[in-house]
Amino acid sequence: MWKNKKLIYDKQGQLPTPFVKDSYILIFYSWRKDGISHIGKLKFDYNFSLLDDDPYALLPGERGSFDDSGVMPSCIFENYLFYSGWHLRKSVPYSHAIGVCQINENEKLERIYSGPVFSTNKNAPCLVNSPFVYSEDNKTKMIYCAGTHWDQDKPCYHLRIATSSSNFNFIDDQEYFKTNCENDAISRCCIHDGISYFSIKKLNSNYEIFSINENKLIKPFIPKNELDQDMQCYPYLFQLNGRKEKYMLYNGNGYGSTGIFMLFN
Repeated sequence: MWKNKKLIYDKQGQLPTPFVKDSYILIFYSWRKDGISHIGKLKFDYNFSLLDDDPYALLPGERGSFDDSGVMPSCIFENYLFYSGWHLRKSVPYSHAIGVCQINENEKLERIYSGPVFSTNKNAPCLVNSPFVYSEDNKTKMIYCAGTHWDQDKPCYHLRIATSSSNFNFIDDQEYFKTNCENDAISRCCIHDGISYFSIKKLNSNYEIFSINENKLIKPFIPKNELDQDMQCYPYLFQLNGRKEKYMLYNGNGYGSTGIFMLFN
């Protein structure tokens, strides 16, 4: 299915998150400065020639806030960017919660709330992160990574669904995909044409991209090279206006240290 592959950004770019406009595309990404995640914004034309790179599209939050130790993009819903916020802990290394920004007329990110729109709950007592927000049955739904416990310094989590009837007031709803916590790690989920895509890292292996179609876990063939042979992670599928081709973004080795790749068919 995926026959064409291109490295479109050769700097650090984790969690590539596209926002398709009429004649260009914005891609939000995460990078680290002094170990702290920031959100940057790339601008490409429809030929994926880079037009602009703003590495400081969203800075970490104020001291003491849920995102004061880093921010990472996760999905675009309508005119909003949902992101994961980092905050440090004492008994374990960190925790996450989910925030939201509005993308204003000048394509700047503005936090709507100083606090998270979704945080830990009875089914995700340790952390929540990596939301994918979409509409279904006149409701706003969110697939997210639900942290259930820690195995030494490694968080264990599954994918769950939360639902909002209004104003992004999400309530945890149901399980979406259960991993083998002790052996598996899972990334942000993305749904396109009814098919879910995410990455899984199994015990003693690398992050690889999988999809779920009719409850079957499928591993599509994606060619590798020296820049992504150890990690193909955080896939995000989309289409450009007026084009039938499907595109997939993902980051390469070292959580995007080797850059952002694009696949298309």
